[in-house]
Amino acid sequence: MEINSKLRPDGENMGPEDLGLEVRDLTVKYGSLTAVNQVSFTVAPGHMLALLGPSGCGKSSLLRAIAGLEPAVSGTVSFGGEDLSRTPTHRRGFGMMFQDGQLFPSRTVAGNIAYGLHGLGWSKQQQQERVAELIDLVGLSSMADRDIATLSGGQAQRAALARSLAPNPRCLLFDEPLSALDRGLRERMVSVIGEIMQTTGTTGVYVTHDQDEAFALADQIAMMNQGKIVQLASPAQLWLQPADRTVAEFLGYGPFLDRTEITQLEAAKPLQELLDRNGGRWIALEPAAVELADPHFRSQAAGLADSATQPAGTEPAGKPAATIEVMVTAAKAGRGVWDVDAKMLAHQVSFTAPMSQPKPQPGQLLKVQIREDRIVAIK
Repeated sequence: MEINSKLRPDGENMGPEDLGLEVRDLTVKYGSLTAVNQVSFTVAPGHMLALLGPSGCGKSSLLRAIAGLEPAVSGTVSFGGEDLSRTPTHRRGFGMMFQDGQLFPSRTVAGNIAYGLHGLGWSKQQQQERVAELIDLVGLSSMADRDIATLSGGQAQRAALARSLAPNPRCLLFDEPLSALDRGLRERMVSVIGEIMQTTGTTGVYVTHDQDEAFALADQIAMMNQGKIVQLASPAQLWLQPADRTVAEFLGYGPFLDRTEITQLEAAKPLQELLDRNGGRWIALEPAAVELADPHFRSQAAGLADSATQPAGTEPAGKPAATIEVMVTAAKAGRGVWDVDAKMLAHQVSFTAPMSQPKPQPGQLLKVQIREDRIVAIK
């Protein structure tokens, strides 16, 4: 599959005035193992690209090669049209933020941030002003004199972000900086990073295996597998048009219905037509693609499960693409609904049922529908 990696996030071709980070045919090997295989992409100035994929796909090796921390056997890394392939790490003008922050526990917050300015020829006053500016930017103004060892995980990562930004890097590289934090703190830090990167206008490359982080932060997402970029797209395009089954599975799609299985569904013409239009092998279902087919049940479930976003009793958006009878395998109480697991053909599916109705029992048959607005054709 040919990937056009020289597009701005608005879809237009890049010109000389748009030159930011450009990686061209980069290959990294560890002995006989090819960790990064002829990868190419371009990031426009002030934009963020996420490298997304499972463990071992090559995303961290790629990031380290961009930074100059790993030698590339071939290919180039450029910024602003300047070839940096033979430039040492400390002269590339890139900043890095790691998972552990790599802060000095015995230094204060201000001391850690100031360390990022050492050797740059800044006067003491310039350093103090820059440190104060960054401490305020990351929301640690009241903690400037505290030792790093006394900070929470989120506070320490804010300090690490400030230190990475201290020398005004032209590109900031993130290597899974939030993976050690709990989900709530991770979500808050994603917002902090996004706001600060937008405020500073810094170009960024963000490595993660968490699609929520990638979707929240990136203008473009490079989905990686086995050392290659298998899809480069905007977050919306990646979700709505996964390039293949591997991408769709990583994003959480499933089950996948082939043409033979689709013939066993009722009123499944929309599914057949979708496959025919796209030349697909499977219909992939989003996590919320299956719902009860009984209109009365649907309206109650929607009103209870989504009361924060839609009035109780309203119909869910979208129309059915097919219906089928499924067998309940388990049900448990959720937030105002029954969370139901059921067997659909050879697949396990999940949906909700209203608590105003008796709890569905294992072995019970229920009719469900597949929503037309929550399916994609996969080649």
